[in-house]
Amino acid sequence: MLALLDAAGAAQTMAVHKAVRQTLSWRTSGSIERQERYLVALSVGAHPPRELVQDMIRESGKTHPSDSLHESILLTSAALAATLCHHTAGSEQVCDQLSGQLVSALDECEDESCCLAHLRALRNLRSEAALPALLKQALEGEEAACRAEALRALAALPAEVTGRLRPQLERLYAETDRYDPSSRLLAADLLLATPRPGDVTHLLRDLRDRNVSEVNAYVLQRLSAAAERNDELRGALRHLLADSRISNYDVLSQGALSSVLERSLFRAGDVSAGFSSELEVGRSRALRRSAFRAQLAAGGDQLDVLTFSVQAGGLSGMLGSPEPDDAADAFARLELGLLGRQLRPRRLFDSQGELMGLLWSGTGSERTSALRGTALLHDHLQRVPLQNGLGAELSVLGAVTFDFAGQAEVSIWNRNAHAVIDDRGAVLLRGLATVDTPFVRCADGGEPGAGGAPRRHHRRRLLGRTQDVRAHLTGAAGAQGGGAQAGARARQPTPTPPRAPARPPLGRRHVRSEPAERRQLPADVRRRRQLGPPLSG
Repeated sequence: MLALLDAAGAAQTMAVHKAVRQTLSWRTSGSIERQERYLVALSVGAHPPRELVQDMIRESGKTHPSDSLHESILLTSAALAATLCHHTAGSEQVCDQLSGQLVSALDECEDESCCLAHLRALRNLRSEAALPALLKQALEGEEAACRAEALRALAALPAEVTGRLRPQLERLYAETDRYDPSSRLLAADLLLATPRPGDVTHLLRDLRDRNVSEVNAYVLQRLSAAAERNDELRGALRHLLADSRISNYDVLSQGALSSVLERSLFRAGDVSAGFSSELEVGRSRALRRSAFRAQLAAGGDQLDVLTFSVQAGGLSGMLGSPEPDDAADAFARLELGLLGRQLRPRRLFDSQGELMGLLWSGTGSERTSALRGTALLHDHLQRVPLQNGLGAELSVLGAVTFDFAGQAEVSIWNRNAHAVIDDRGAVLLRGLATVDTPFVRCADGGEPGAGGAPRRHHRRRLLGRTQDVRAHLTGAAGAQGGGAQAGARARQPTPTPPRAPARPPLGRRHVRSEPAERRQLPADVRRRRQLGPPLSG
Protein backbone atom coordinates (compact mmCIF):
# COMPACT_ATOMS: atom_id res chain seq x y z
CA MET A 1 0.00 0.00 0.00
CA LEU A 2 2.75 2.47 0.90
CA ALA A 3 4.64 1.78 -2.35
CA LEU A 4 1.43 2.41 -4.30
CA LEU A 5 1.06 5.77 -2.54
CA ASP A 6 4.60 6.67 -3.61
CA ALA A 7 3.68 5.88 -7.21
CA ALA A 8 0.42 7.81 -6.92
CA GLY A 9 2.26 10.89 -5.66
CA ALA A 10 4.76 10.67 -8.51
CA ALA A 11 1.95 10.42 -11.10
CA GLN A 12 0.90 14.07 -10.47
CA THR A 13 -2.45 13.78 -12.20
CA MET A 14 -5.81 15.02 -11.03
CA ALA A 15 -7.50 11.66 -11.60
CA VAL A 16 -5.04 9.83 -9.35
CA HIS A 17 -5.29 12.61 -6.75
CA LYS A 18 -9.08 12.26 -6.61
CA ALA A 19 -8.77 8.50 -6.23
CA VAL A 20 -6.33 8.90 -3.33
CA ARG A 21 -8.59 11.42 -1.62
CA GLN A 22 -11.52 9.01 -1.87
CA THR A 23 -9.40 6.22 -0.37
CA LEU A 24 -7.65 8.20 2.40
CA SER A 25 -9.54 10.44 4.78
CA TRP A 26 -8.18 13.91 5.58
CA ARG A 27 -10.45 14.15 8.63
CA THR A 28 -8.89 11.32 10.62
CA SER A 29 -7.56 11.82 14.12
CA GLY A 30 -5.65 8.52 14.24
CA SER A 31 -2.55 7.38 12.39
CA ILE A 32 -1.57 9.59 9.45
CA GLU A 33 1.26 7.44 8.08
CA ARG A 34 -0.46 6.76 4.75
CA GLN A 35 -1.57 10.37 4.27
CA GLU A 36 1.92 11.70 4.94
CA ARG A 37 3.50 9.08 2.67
CA TYR A 38 1.39 10.34 -0.21
CA LEU A 39 1.97 14.01 0.62
CA VAL A 40 5.75 13.59 0.73
CA ALA A 41 5.79 11.90 -2.68
CA LEU A 42 3.45 14.57 -4.06
CA SER A 43 5.44 17.52 -2.72
CA VAL A 44 8.66 16.65 -4.57
CA GLY A 45 6.95 16.43 -7.97
CA ALA A 46 8.34 18.51 -10.82
CA HIS A 47 5.20 19.14 -12.94
CA PRO A 48 2.09 19.51 -10.77
CA PRO A 49 -1.08 20.51 -12.68
CA ARG A 50 -2.76 23.76 -11.77
CA GLU A 51 -6.02 22.05 -10.72
CA LEU A 52 -4.20 19.82 -8.25
CA VAL A 53 -2.33 22.75 -6.69
CA GLN A 54 -5.51 24.76 -6.26
CA ASP A 55 -7.25 21.78 -4.67
CA MET A 56 -4.42 21.44 -2.12
CA ILE A 57 -4.54 25.17 -1.39
CA ARG A 58 -8.28 24.95 -0.68
CA GLU A 59 -7.66 21.97 1.60
CA SER A 60 -4.92 23.85 3.51
CA GLY A 61 -7.42 26.56 4.41
CA LYS A 62 -9.67 24.08 6.22
CA THR A 63 -9.37 22.76 9.75
CA HIS A 64 -8.36 19.17 10.47
CA PRO A 65 -8.63 17.05 13.62
CA SER A 66 -4.92 16.21 13.42
CA ASP A 67 -2.55 19.17 13.76
CA SER A 68 0.30 17.12 12.28
CA LEU A 69 -1.73 16.31 9.17
CA HIS A 70 -2.76 19.95 8.82
CA GLU A 71 0.88 21.04 8.91
CA SER A 72 1.82 18.42 6.29
CA ILE A 73 -0.95 19.70 4.01
CA LEU A 74 0.31 23.27 4.49
CA LEU A 75 3.89 22.32 3.62
CA THR A 76 2.82 20.26 0.58
CA SER A 77 0.58 23.04 -0.75
CA ALA A 78 3.39 25.57 -0.46
CA ALA A 79 5.91 23.27 -2.15
CA LEU A 80 3.54 22.50 -5.04
CA ALA A 81 2.68 26.18 -5.52
CA ALA A 82 6.37 27.14 -5.59
CA THR A 83 7.08 24.48 -8.23
CA LEU A 84 4.12 25.56 -10.35
CA CYS A 85 5.09 29.25 -10.25
CA HIS A 86 8.71 28.47 -11.07
CA HIS A 87 8.03 26.27 -14.11
CA THR A 88 4.76 27.66 -15.49
CA ALA A 89 4.46 31.23 -16.76
CA GLY A 90 1.41 33.17 -15.63
CA SER A 91 0.94 31.22 -12.40
CA GLU A 92 2.30 33.90 -10.05
CA GLN A 93 -1.20 34.69 -8.81
CA VAL A 94 -1.41 31.22 -7.28
CA CYS A 95 1.66 31.91 -5.15
CA ASP A 96 0.42 35.37 -4.24
CA GLN A 97 -2.93 33.92 -3.17
CA LEU A 98 -1.31 31.29 -0.95
CA SER A 99 1.19 33.82 0.42
CA GLY A 100 -1.60 36.14 1.50
CA GLN A 101 -3.49 33.23 3.07
CA LEU A 102 -0.44 32.11 5.07
CA VAL A 103 0.48 35.64 6.22
CA SER A 104 -3.10 36.27 7.42
CA ALA A 105 -3.09 33.00 9.35
CA LEU A 106 0.33 33.86 10.80
CA ASP A 107 -0.98 37.13 12.21
CA GLU A 108 -3.81 35.25 13.92
CA CYS A 109 -1.58 32.61 15.54
CA GLU A 110 -1.69 32.59 19.34
CA ASP A 111 0.83 29.84 20.13
CA GLU A 112 4.33 28.88 19.03
CA SER A 113 3.35 25.70 17.16
CA CYS A 114 0.92 27.59 14.90
CA CYS A 115 3.55 30.24 14.17
CA LEU A 116 6.22 27.67 13.30
CA ALA A 117 3.90 25.70 11.01
CA HIS A 118 3.01 28.72 8.86
CA LEU A 119 6.59 29.99 8.78
CA ARG A 120 7.77 26.61 7.49
CA ALA A 121 5.09 26.78 4.80
CA LEU A 122 6.33 30.23 3.78
CA ARG A 123 9.82 28.77 3.67
CA ASN A 124 8.63 26.17 1.14
CA LEU A 125 6.71 28.78 -0.86
CA ARG A 126 9.72 31.10 -1.36
CA SER A 127 7.54 34.03 -2.38
CA GLU A 128 8.83 37.62 -2.35
CA ALA A 129 5.33 38.80 -1.48
CA ALA A 130 5.87 37.48 2.06
CA LEU A 131 9.13 39.38 2.55
CA PRO A 132 7.72 42.20 4.76
CA ALA A 133 5.91 39.74 7.04
CA LEU A 134 9.01 37.54 7.40
CA LEU A 135 11.24 40.51 8.18
CA LYS A 136 8.79 41.81 10.78
CA GLN A 137 8.66 38.41 12.45
CA ALA A 138 12.46 38.13 12.46
CA LEU A 139 12.97 41.55 14.04
CA GLU A 140 9.92 41.92 16.30
CA GLY A 141 8.80 38.37 17.03
CA GLU A 142 8.20 37.52 20.67
CA GLU A 143 9.26 33.88 20.51
CA ALA A 144 12.91 33.07 19.81
CA ALA A 145 11.96 29.94 17.85
CA CYS A 146 9.67 31.96 15.57
CA ARG A 147 12.37 34.57 14.95
CA ALA A 148 14.84 31.86 13.97
CA GLU A 149 12.32 30.16 11.67
CA ALA A 150 11.52 33.49 9.98
CA LEU A 151 15.24 33.96 9.26
CA ARG A 152 15.39 30.46 7.73
CA ALA A 153 12.43 31.38 5.52
CA LEU A 154 14.32 34.50 4.43
CA ALA A 155 17.37 32.37 3.64
CA ALA A 156 15.24 30.31 1.21
CA LEU A 157 14.67 33.42 -0.94
CA PRO A 158 17.14 34.36 -3.71
CA ALA A 159 20.34 36.05 -2.56
CA GLU A 160 19.59 39.20 -4.56
CA VAL A 161 16.35 39.62 -2.58
CA THR A 162 17.87 39.14 0.88
CA GLY A 163 20.79 41.36 -0.11
CA ARG A 164 18.47 44.35 0.17
CA LEU A 165 17.96 43.55 3.87
CA ARG A 166 21.61 44.06 4.80
CA PRO A 167 21.06 47.07 7.16
CA GLN A 168 18.38 45.23 9.16
CA LEU A 169 20.47 42.04 9.34
CA GLU A 170 23.55 43.92 10.50
CA ARG A 171 21.53 45.58 13.26
CA LEU A 172 20.12 42.21 14.31
CA TYR A 173 23.58 40.69 14.60
CA ALA A 174 24.98 43.66 16.52
CA GLU A 175 22.29 43.71 19.24
CA THR A 176 23.59 40.93 21.48
CA ASP A 177 21.32 41.82 24.41
CA ARG A 178 18.07 41.71 22.44
CA TYR A 179 18.45 38.67 20.17
CA ASP A 180 19.41 35.10 21.03
CA PRO A 181 22.60 33.49 19.63
CA SER A 182 20.70 31.28 17.17
CA SER A 183 19.07 34.28 15.50
CA ARG A 184 22.38 36.13 15.36
CA LEU A 185 24.10 33.18 13.68
CA LEU A 186 21.32 32.89 11.09
CA ALA A 187 21.68 36.61 10.39
CA ALA A 188 25.42 36.11 9.87
CA ASP A 189 24.70 33.32 7.37
CA LEU A 190 22.37 35.63 5.45
CA LEU A 191 25.01 38.37 5.34
CA LEU A 192 27.61 35.94 4.00
CA ALA A 193 25.25 34.82 1.23
CA THR A 194 26.22 38.11 -0.48
CA PRO A 195 29.59 38.79 1.19
CA ARG A 196 31.41 42.11 1.34
CA PRO A 197 34.91 42.85 2.63
CA GLY A 198 33.44 44.92 5.47
CA ASP A 199 31.67 41.86 6.87
CA VAL A 200 34.95 40.64 8.37
CA THR A 201 35.31 43.49 10.86
CA HIS A 202 31.57 43.66 11.54
CA LEU A 203 31.10 39.95 12.30
CA LEU A 204 34.31 39.60 14.32
CA ARG A 205 33.84 42.74 16.39
CA ASP A 206 33.44 40.69 19.61
CA LEU A 207 36.24 38.21 18.90
CA ARG A 208 37.95 38.98 22.23
CA ASP A 209 34.77 38.60 24.29
CA ARG A 210 34.82 35.18 25.99
CA ASN A 211 31.13 35.40 26.90
CA VAL A 212 30.18 34.84 23.24
CA SER A 213 32.95 32.40 22.37
CA GLU A 214 30.54 29.91 20.81
CA VAL A 215 29.20 32.56 18.44
CA ASN A 216 32.73 33.75 17.61
CA ALA A 217 33.96 30.24 16.82
CA TYR A 218 30.99 29.57 14.53
CA VAL A 219 31.30 32.89 12.68
CA LEU A 220 35.08 32.58 12.27
CA GLN A 221 34.75 29.16 10.63
CA ARG A 222 31.87 30.34 8.48
CA LEU A 223 33.96 33.31 7.34
CA SER A 224 36.89 31.04 6.48
CA ALA A 225 34.62 28.81 4.37
CA ALA A 226 33.09 31.81 2.56
CA ALA A 227 36.54 33.33 1.94
CA GLU A 228 37.50 30.30 -0.15
CA ARG A 229 34.80 31.30 -2.67
CA ASN A 230 35.32 35.08 -2.61
CA ASP A 231 38.67 36.76 -3.33
CA GLU A 232 37.78 40.13 -1.76
CA LEU A 233 36.59 38.49 1.44
CA ARG A 234 39.72 36.35 1.54
CA GLY A 235 41.92 39.44 1.28
CA ALA A 236 40.03 41.24 4.06
CA LEU A 237 40.28 38.20 6.36
CA ARG A 238 44.03 37.87 5.75
CA HIS A 239 44.49 41.57 6.49
CA LEU A 240 42.64 41.21 9.80
CA LEU A 241 44.58 38.12 10.84
CA ALA A 242 47.85 39.82 10.00
CA ASP A 243 47.39 41.96 13.12
CA SER A 244 49.39 40.36 15.93
CA ARG A 245 46.87 41.60 18.51
CA ILE A 246 44.27 39.27 16.95
CA SER A 247 46.32 36.54 15.33
CA ASN A 248 47.50 34.90 18.53
CA TYR A 249 46.58 31.88 20.60
CA ASP A 250 44.83 33.86 23.33
CA VAL A 251 42.26 35.32 20.89
CA LEU A 252 41.85 32.61 18.26
CA SER A 253 41.62 29.71 20.72
CA GLN A 254 38.01 30.26 21.68
CA GLY A 255 37.67 26.92 23.46
CA ALA A 256 34.25 26.42 21.91
CA LEU A 257 32.44 23.39 20.54
CA SER A 258 30.42 25.17 17.83
CA SER A 259 31.80 24.40 14.39
CA VAL A 260 31.14 24.60 10.66
CA LEU A 261 32.48 22.12 8.12
CA GLU A 262 32.10 22.48 4.34
CA ARG A 263 33.56 20.04 1.82
CA SER A 264 33.31 19.73 -1.95
CA LEU A 265 32.95 16.20 -3.33
CA PHE A 266 32.74 16.86 -7.06
CA ARG A 267 33.36 19.79 -9.38
CA ALA A 268 33.17 19.97 -13.18
CA GLY A 269 32.85 23.44 -14.67
CA ASP A 270 30.00 25.25 -12.94
CA VAL A 271 28.52 22.01 -11.58
CA SER A 272 29.55 20.93 -8.08
CA ALA A 273 28.39 18.66 -5.29
CA GLY A 274 29.31 18.77 -1.62
CA PHE A 275 28.05 18.75 1.94
CA SER A 276 28.09 20.97 5.00
CA SER A 277 27.81 20.20 8.69
CA GLU A 278 26.93 22.71 11.40
CA LEU A 279 27.02 22.38 15.17
CA GLU A 280 25.69 25.07 17.52
CA VAL A 281 26.28 24.71 21.24
CA GLY A 282 25.30 26.98 24.13
CA ARG A 283 27.55 28.43 26.80
CA SER A 284 26.79 25.50 29.10
CA ARG A 285 27.91 23.05 26.35
CA ALA A 286 24.31 21.95 25.80
CA LEU A 287 23.27 21.20 22.22
CA ARG A 288 21.27 23.86 20.43
CA ARG A 289 21.32 22.76 16.79
CA SER A 290 23.05 20.16 14.62
CA ALA A 291 22.53 20.13 10.85
CA PHE A 292 23.80 18.22 7.85
CA ARG A 293 23.16 19.19 4.22
CA ALA A 294 23.99 17.46 0.95
CA GLN A 295 24.04 20.07 -1.80
CA LEU A 296 24.15 20.34 -5.59
CA ALA A 297 25.05 23.56 -7.40
CA ALA A 298 24.87 24.43 -11.11
CA GLY A 299 24.78 27.73 -12.94
CA GLY A 300 24.62 29.79 -9.76
CA ASP A 301 21.63 27.86 -8.37
CA GLN A 302 21.93 25.60 -5.34
CA LEU A 303 19.71 22.72 -4.24
CA ASP A 304 19.71 21.04 -0.84
CA VAL A 305 19.18 17.43 -1.85
CA LEU A 306 18.97 16.26 1.76
CA THR A 307 18.72 18.22 5.00
CA PHE A 308 18.99 16.50 8.36
CA SER A 309 18.72 18.78 11.40
CA VAL A 310 18.20 18.30 15.13
CA GLN A 311 17.10 21.26 17.24
CA ALA A 312 17.06 21.15 21.01
CA GLY A 313 16.41 23.53 23.88
CA GLY A 314 15.97 23.65 27.63
CA LEU A 315 18.91 21.30 28.22
CA SER A 316 21.22 23.82 29.90
CA GLY A 317 19.49 23.31 33.26
CA MET A 318 20.46 19.63 33.22
CA LEU A 319 24.17 20.51 32.95
CA GLY A 320 24.32 23.48 35.31
CA SER A 321 22.58 26.78 35.80
CA PRO A 322 19.98 27.49 33.10
CA GLU A 323 20.97 30.00 30.43
CA PRO A 324 18.75 33.10 30.25
CA ASP A 325 18.17 32.75 26.50
CA ASP A 326 17.40 29.01 26.66
CA ALA A 327 13.90 27.51 26.55
CA ALA A 328 12.11 26.88 29.80
CA ASP A 329 11.11 23.27 28.99
CA ALA A 330 13.38 20.64 27.50
CA PHE A 331 12.50 19.69 23.91
CA ALA A 332 14.07 18.22 20.79
CA ARG A 333 12.75 17.75 17.27
CA LEU A 334 14.07 16.30 14.07
CA GLU A 335 13.71 18.33 10.87
CA LEU A 336 14.04 16.72 7.45
CA GLY A 337 14.24 18.29 4.02
CA LEU A 338 14.14 16.49 0.68
CA LEU A 339 15.02 18.08 -2.68
CA GLY A 340 14.65 21.58 -1.27
CA ARG A 341 11.24 20.89 0.33
CA GLN A 342 10.82 21.18 4.07
CA LEU A 343 8.95 18.26 5.61
CA ARG A 344 7.02 18.17 8.86
CA PRO A 345 9.39 17.94 11.86
CA ARG A 346 9.36 14.81 13.98
CA ARG A 347 9.00 15.35 17.72
CA LEU A 348 11.56 13.56 19.88
CA PHE A 349 10.54 14.78 23.36
CA ASP A 350 8.78 17.81 24.83
CA SER A 351 9.74 17.70 28.51
CA GLN A 352 12.50 16.63 30.83
CA GLY A 353 10.30 13.86 32.24
CA GLU A 354 9.70 12.47 28.77
CA LEU A 355 13.43 12.58 28.07
CA MET A 356 14.22 10.64 31.24
CA GLY A 357 11.54 8.11 30.31
CA LEU A 358 13.23 7.55 26.96
CA LEU A 359 16.60 7.10 28.65
CA TRP A 360 15.36 4.58 31.21
CA SER A 361 13.32 2.56 28.72
CA GLY A 362 16.07 2.48 26.08
CA THR A 363 13.60 3.29 23.30
CA GLY A 364 16.20 4.85 21.04
CA SER A 365 18.72 2.03 21.38
CA GLU A 366 17.17 0.22 18.40
CA ARG A 367 17.31 1.43 14.81
CA THR A 368 14.32 3.70 14.23
CA SER A 369 13.35 4.97 10.79
CA ALA A 370 12.40 8.63 10.62
CA LEU A 371 11.48 8.78 6.93
CA ARG A 372 11.41 6.23 4.14
CA GLY A 373 9.89 5.98 0.70
CA THR A 374 10.40 6.48 -3.03
CA ALA A 375 10.21 9.88 -4.70
CA LEU A 376 10.42 11.21 -8.23
CA LEU A 377 13.88 12.71 -8.64
CA HIS A 378 13.79 13.97 -12.23
CA ASP A 379 11.11 14.09 -14.92
CA HIS A 380 12.05 15.86 -18.15
CA LEU A 381 10.67 15.62 -21.69
CA GLN A 382 11.91 17.74 -24.58
CA ARG A 383 11.26 17.70 -28.33
CA VAL A 384 14.00 19.05 -30.60
CA PRO A 385 13.58 19.62 -34.37
CA LEU A 386 16.68 18.48 -36.22
CA GLN A 387 18.30 20.21 -39.19
CA ASN A 388 17.29 17.46 -41.61
CA GLY A 389 13.61 17.93 -40.79
CA LEU A 390 13.21 14.99 -38.46
CA GLY A 391 12.07 15.30 -34.87
CA ALA A 392 13.97 14.07 -31.83
CA GLU A 393 12.45 13.43 -28.42
CA LEU A 394 14.62 13.44 -25.30
CA SER A 395 13.29 12.10 -22.01
CA VAL A 396 14.98 11.70 -18.63
CA LEU A 397 13.28 9.96 -15.72
CA GLY A 398 14.85 9.43 -12.32
CA ALA A 399 13.71 8.10 -8.95
CA VAL A 400 15.28 7.90 -5.51
CA THR A 401 14.55 5.43 -2.74
CA PHE A 402 15.61 6.51 0.74
CA ASP A 403 15.53 5.37 4.35
CA PHE A 404 16.65 7.81 7.05
CA ALA A 405 17.10 6.16 10.43
CA GLY A 406 19.15 6.42 13.59
CA GLN A 407 19.73 5.07 17.06
CA ALA A 408 21.31 6.25 20.30
CA GLU A 409 22.62 4.51 23.40
CA VAL A 410 22.89 6.57 26.57
CA SER A 411 24.57 5.47 29.78
CA ILE A 412 23.47 7.48 32.80
CA TRP A 413 25.98 5.70 34.99
CA ASN A 414 29.00 6.48 32.79
CA ARG A 415 27.56 9.82 31.64
CA ASN A 416 28.27 9.16 27.97
CA ALA A 417 26.29 8.41 24.82
CA HIS A 418 26.78 6.87 21.43
CA ALA A 419 24.60 7.96 18.50
CA VAL A 420 24.47 6.53 14.99
CA ILE A 421 22.74 8.07 11.98
CA ASP A 422 22.05 5.49 9.27
CA ASP A 423 20.98 6.96 5.91
CA ARG A 424 20.45 4.63 2.97
CA GLY A 425 19.38 5.41 -0.56
CA ALA A 426 19.43 4.30 -4.16
CA VAL A 427 19.09 6.42 -7.30
CA LEU A 428 17.92 5.27 -10.73
CA LEU A 429 18.30 7.63 -13.69
CA ARG A 430 17.18 6.60 -17.17
CA GLY A 431 17.50 8.58 -20.39
CA LEU A 432 16.05 7.91 -23.84
CA ALA A 433 16.60 9.69 -27.16
CA THR A 434 14.13 8.87 -29.96
CA VAL A 435 14.09 9.96 -33.62
CA ASP A 436 10.85 9.34 -35.55
CA THR A 437 10.47 9.11 -39.35
CA PRO A 438 7.51 7.87 -41.44
CA PHE A 439 9.19 4.49 -42.06
CA VAL A 440 11.88 3.94 -39.43
CA ARG A 441 11.98 4.61 -35.73
CA CYS A 442 15.35 4.66 -33.95
CA ALA A 443 15.79 4.91 -30.20
CA ASP A 444 18.97 5.04 -28.16
CA GLY A 445 18.65 4.80 -24.40
CA GLY A 446 21.04 3.97 -21.61
CA GLU A 447 20.79 3.01 -17.99
CA PRO A 448 23.42 1.81 -15.53
CA GLY A 449 23.69 -1.93 -15.34
CA ALA A 450 24.07 -4.08 -12.29
CA GLY A 451 27.81 -3.69 -12.33
CA GLY A 452 27.73 0.06 -12.76
CA ALA A 453 28.75 -0.03 -16.45
CA PRO A 454 26.43 1.66 -18.97
CA ARG A 455 24.16 -0.69 -20.87
CA ARG A 456 22.91 0.36 -24.29
CA HIS A 457 19.70 -0.67 -26.03
CA HIS A 458 19.26 -0.15 -29.77
CA ARG A 459 15.90 -0.69 -31.45
CA ARG A 460 15.12 -0.37 -35.12
CA ARG A 461 11.70 -1.28 -36.43
CA LEU A 462 10.75 -1.14 -40.10
CA LEU A 463 7.19 0.03 -40.46
CA GLY A 464 6.84 -1.20 -44.03
CA ARG A 465 8.79 -3.06 -46.65
CA THR A 466 9.74 -1.42 -49.91
CA GLN A 467 7.48 -3.83 -51.79
CA ASP A 468 4.42 -2.87 -49.73
CA VAL A 469 5.12 0.82 -50.13
CA ARG A 470 5.36 0.45 -53.90
CA ALA A 471 2.05 -1.43 -53.97
CA HIS A 472 0.46 1.35 -51.93
CA LEU A 473 1.76 4.03 -54.27
CA THR A 474 0.65 2.09 -57.36
CA GLY A 475 -2.83 1.69 -55.91
CA ALA A 476 -3.04 5.44 -55.26
CA ALA A 477 -2.04 6.19 -58.85
CA GLY A 478 -4.66 3.77 -60.21
CA ALA A 479 -7.37 5.31 -58.07
CA GLN A 480 -6.67 8.70 -59.61
CA GLY A 481 -7.23 7.16 -63.07
CA GLY A 482 -10.83 6.44 -62.07
CA GLY A 483 -10.99 2.70 -62.84
CA ALA A 484 -11.69 -0.30 -60.67
CA GLN A 485 -9.31 -2.33 -62.78
CA ALA A 486 -6.48 0.03 -61.87
CA GLY A 487 -7.22 -0.55 -58.21
CA ALA A 488 -7.28 -4.29 -58.80
CA ARG A 489 -3.98 -4.15 -60.59
CA ALA A 490 -2.59 -2.08 -57.72
CA ARG A 491 -3.51 -4.81 -55.29
CA GLN A 492 -1.55 -7.38 -57.26
CA PRO A 493 1.95 -8.02 -55.91
CA THR A 494 4.67 -6.16 -57.71
CA PRO A 495 7.30 -8.44 -59.23
CA THR A 496 10.56 -8.45 -57.40
CA PRO A 497 13.31 -6.61 -59.36
CA PRO A 498 16.22 -8.76 -60.55
CA ARG A 499 19.06 -9.12 -58.13
CA ALA A 500 22.38 -7.47 -58.82
CA PRO A 501 25.28 -9.84 -59.58
CA ALA A 502 27.06 -11.07 -56.51
CA ARG A 503 30.13 -9.08 -55.53
CA PRO A 504 33.36 -11.05 -55.92
CA PRO A 505 35.16 -11.91 -52.71
CA LEU A 506 37.85 -9.49 -51.55
CA GLY A 507 41.37 -10.49 -52.37
CA ARG A 508 40.47 -12.74 -55.33
CA ARG A 509 40.73 -11.91 -59.00
CA HIS A 510 37.68 -12.55 -61.15
CA VAL A 511 38.51 -13.13 -64.85
CA ARG A 512 35.75 -13.09 -67.41
CA SER A 513 36.00 -14.63 -70.88
CA GLU A 514 36.02 -11.99 -73.65
CA PRO A 515 35.37 -12.26 -77.38
CA ALA A 516 38.38 -12.50 -79.64
CA GLU A 517 37.69 -9.14 -81.28
CA ARG A 518 38.08 -7.41 -77.86
CA ARG A 519 41.36 -8.99 -76.87
CA GLN A 520 43.27 -6.33 -78.79
CA LEU A 521 42.31 -3.60 -76.33
CA PRO A 522 45.06 -1.67 -74.55
CA ALA A 523 46.67 -3.47 -71.66
CA ASP A 524 45.44 -1.06 -68.95
CA VAL A 525 41.84 -1.26 -70.13
CA ARG A 526 42.00 -5.01 -70.39
CA ARG A 527 43.48 -5.24 -66.86
CA ARG A 528 40.65 -3.17 -65.41
CA ARG A 529 38.05 -5.34 -67.09
CA GLN A 530 39.75 -8.48 -65.87
CA LEU A 531 39.55 -7.22 -62.30
CA GLY A 532 35.79 -6.91 -62.66
CA PRO A 533 33.44 -4.12 -61.61
CA PRO A 534 34.57 -1.81 -58.78
CA LEU A 535 33.50 -2.78 -55.31
CA SER A 536 30.84 -0.53 -53.74
CA GLY A 537 30.76 0.45 -50.05
